[in-house]
Amino acid sequence: GVFAGAGVGEIAAVAREVGLETIQLHGEYGADAVAALKAAGYEVWLLAPPEPLHFPGAGEDAVLIDGRDGRRAGGTGRQADWGAVAAFKAQGLRVVLAGGLSAANIRAAAATGADILDVNSGVETAPGRKDIGKVAAVVAALQSPGGE
Repeated sequence: GVFAGAGVGEIAAVAREVGLETIQLHGEYGADAVAALKAAGYEVWLLAPPEPLHFPGAGEDAVLIDGRDGRRAGGTGRQADWGAVAAFKAQGLRVVLAGGLSAANIRAAAATGADILDVNSGVETAPGRKDIGKVAAVVAALQSPGGE
């Protein structure tokens, strides 16, 4: 589940109600929020700042690199700064790469060394509407030895 601006209690309640195991935090969340959600049994991915060198960390399970559109971070469908993967990995962090991933670029995204690839808008026909053909194309691209 993706949350931005919601309180920890609300996040935990929603996560419990819908059976989430992993929570993505987008926005101003610190170590206390991360610790509380982890104590409640959730894996927590924290949205990375635009500059990898200015990431103090908050005890998250993974740092999420996502595309940005002005002040809007995440959920934009825009490609993220893939160069940030190496910078976060060098800090010993587990990295989730999101932002504009599709069958056309998924193999290159995998080559960045990210631990997890988070595909969303690249397999949609409209916001929130996944296309099974696009999902299959992403899987096929990852499984294809030649990347075709």
